[in-house]
Amino acid sequence: MEKKIKREISAFECVRAILVAYSSGKSSLVAVDAGRKLILLDVKPTFSEMESWVTQRVFQ
Repeated sequence: MEKKIKREISAFECVRAILVAYSSGKSSLVAVDAGRKLILLDVKPTFSEMESWVTQRVFQ
C-alpha cells in the first residue's frame, strides 16, 4: 500500500515540476525532462524515449 501511495504522489510531483518549469518559460521538452527526473526508477523512461514521445505528439 505504501509503495502505491508513493507512486501516486510521484505522479503528482512530476506534473507539478512540469507545470512550474513550463510556466517559468522553459521549452516543452525541457519542462517534461524536469518532471521526468521525479519519476520512480522502475517506470522512468530514458531521455531519448521521452524526447521521441514528445516529438511524435507535437508534430502529428
